[in-house]
Amino acid sequence: MNAMPAMPCPNCSETIALDPKALLAGKQIECGSCNTAIGLQESSANLVGDTLSKMDSVRQAIGKAR
Repeated sequence: MNAMPAMPCPNCSETIALDPKALLAGKQIECGSCNTAIGLQESSANLVGDTLSKMDSVRQAIGKAR
């Protein structure tokens, strides 16, 4: 089960679906209710990318262990 990550909009609290790959590519995601833009600071992109890679490795290891 791979649900799209989501977070509440910091402006209106509506749920915003997040696309990690798009964020890592420097794109911004807009809230459908209030048009607030969500993005990653360039300085955070490497940390987020490394963390997502580690999470994928853990998922794969769990899948093999089953």
